[in-house]
Amino acid sequence: MTEFRVELCQVDLGDPITLPPVPWEPFYVSIGDWGFYGDPADRIGGWSLTPGGSQGLDGNVSIFGGGPVTSGQWSSIRGGFGAAPISLNNLPDTALVVTGKLEFVGGGFDGWSGLRFGLFYSDSAGTVDSTVEYGQIWNGSESYSSGYLIAPNSGSNDNPDWGSSGKGSVGGVVNSTWLSTNGADNYILSNQQTSDVSGAGTYDFKLSVKQMSSTQTAVGWSITGPSYLFEGSMIDNHDPLASIEFNAINIAVSGTNLTTTGLNVTDVQVDLGSPIIVGVDGEDDYAVPTVYSLSQNYPNPFNPSTTIKFGLPQAGNVSLVVYDILGGKVAELINSELVAGYHTINFNASKLSSGVYFYRIQAGDFVSVKKLMLLK
Repeated sequence: MTEFRVELCQVDLGDPITLPPVPWEPFYVSIGDWGFYGDPADRIGGWSLTPGGSQGLDGNVSIFGGGPVTSGQWSSIRGGFGAAPISLNNLPDTALVVTGKLEFVGGGFDGWSGLRFGLFYSDSAGTVDSTVEYGQIWNGSESYSSGYLIAPNSGSNDNPDWGSSGKGSVGGVVNSTWLSTNGADNYILSNQQTSDVSGAGTYDFKLSVKQMSSTQTAVGWSITGPSYLFEGSMIDNHDPLASIEFNAINIAVSGTNLTTTGLNVTDVQVDLGSPIIVGVDGEDDYAVPTVYSLSQNYPNPFNPSTTIKFGLPQAGNVSLVVYDILGGKVAELINSELVAGYHTINFNASKLSSGVYFYRIQAGDFVSVKKLMLLK
């Protein structure tokens, strides 16, 4: 080049340049973004981590040891979403959806509170250190996380306590250790339980979050496997989680009474799509009802599982109990504070005999009873 000319350079007033949004591209969690998460003294549990799993692929990671996780400890991992967090404010017409598979080797998460996982944001996680002998680890802190924690139960195991708020299986974690239910500002969203027992095998999971308004977020969860189902959806009216960002999926396996000797996490994909809605009778699950309601269980008759749905126009303590035909209590499905909205719970009656039963809800002054029939 021997010459460069600038011509007709004009300064004017007018409409600003508007750039279209960058098209969304779904992605698998990168091999380099998987790592143990938390203090190595009690968040590794004697296991090792293989990023990419046995196939060396994005979206995959394996954690395993010569036996179960050390008693009283956790094997906790974090899968980061890359450099930029995903803000729900930028997704007004769709939900953030994360899917994948969990293969439990040697046993399931059938010990008390054996599995905890969820979607979180943290600006203190640090970066992944791949020079450690046990694989990879995030070198920051796990203590300043906010997001949604899922702690599915197994069989007759009770749900964990959330401080003084009672027992819950799904809730919000606010600026606290991600897998702990005892953070000062944490709160319960659901005390859902299932009678299904978790065993070794592969489970599909799906998590979704969708901003409904400046103060409401739709939260959905699903984990299904061999003879196991735990799923639900709720509206979160709490602040500040209504508009937070997300930059990781976190997964932890407990060392409390678990026989699991390894966990293969595969096909973990971050995408946009339809939120999880668990409903049975056509209402808008993400609207707040104007009156209390208790729907007829579906299916009915059933064997051995059925779904019960109810609506709460305001938050409050809810009791949902199943009785036999003589009035004896056979199952307490809910006894806790719930937020306003439509709620869905799965009732597994595999341990009961065929016959007619009744389910009764009480929420404030509202009481309703309906009949269900188990046919084996």
